Amino acid sequence: MMRKVLLILLAVSLCFVFVIPTLADEFGFGGAYIDGHSDTGKYGMNNEGSQSWGGALHYDRDKDWRKTFGNNAIGIDPGMVYIYARWTKNNNEKRTIKEEFDYCRGDECEPQYYTTDSQEWPTRTRTEEYTDSEHVNSHILGMYLKPYLEVHKKVRLFGLAGPGLEIADDGTNPAAIFGGGIQYRFNKRFATSLTQYEVFADPFSEYRRFDVTVLSIDFLF
Repeated sequence: MMRKVLLILLAVSLCFVFVIPTLADEFGFGGAYIDGHSDTGKYGMNNEGSQSWGGALHYDRDKDWRKTFGNNAIGIDPGMVYIYARWTKNNNEKRTIKEEFDYCRGDECEPQYYTTDSQEWPTRTRTEEYTDSEHVNSHILGMYLKPYLEVHKKVRLFGLAGPGLEIADDGTNPAAIFGGGIQYRFNKRFATSLTQYEVFADPFSEYRRFDVTVLSIDFLF
């Protein structure tokens, strides 16, 4: 497992090292607050256990298509994101419990259940539902188009959408990524942004959704 994680991190690092100097005009990173849910009913996400957490890296190629209107502008930038999520998977399980009945236990007596064939005390089974929780590491890679509205060369309101891939401890799934947020540019080289990513992993089958809120520090080139 550790080898798999190291290989994923190495691949992501190489992508950013080799692609950013030639393509990207913006690079950012930050911590992530993660929540989510699954629609299959086989398990829950974050219903029990510690709060999920993670981090994200992103880069955008700035000014690919841009139209200015005085100090304001609209545009569309292509970009890429890597999200690491460590989350709690609450597996919904069932087990059968066998119960034996006696006519009295201490001061309390059980009802006298008899079988149809004899007067022996019977046994009875019941099904009990329980939760078996585990931690899952998900590595999510995505590409997107990022339309934006820039106001006074300082504030950007943006959305994003594109395909992705989730590589997790419990499997590899295609994904769809949507989101949006706001960025404030302090100067030509430094900014900060708040982004909400909605990741739909395996959207046509298992369908689990990650709600990822990232506060990032952005560097402009």
